[in-house]
Amino acid sequence: MPNITTDAFDAWFASPKDMRAVTRTQVRIDRAENGKFGDRSPVGEGVSEMRIHYGPGYRVYFVLRRIELVV
Repeated sequence: MPNITTDAFDAWFASPKDMRAVTRTQVRIDRAENGKFGDRSPVGEGVSEMRIHYGPGYRVYFVLRRIELVV
């Protein structure tokens, strides 16, 4: 499943303050591309979040559109 990212996500991903957080986030997105979302929860209007239990806790918000993952 291909993914599309937002400008805000791209900016955060391009200048990380915590490389481990970025790596864990990328692993979660890679798994989601294969249909393995793990710990996730709907937050409303078609948007869901994947929770990453690391450091202060990170969230990846996404929408599924047909065969695309929008992060």
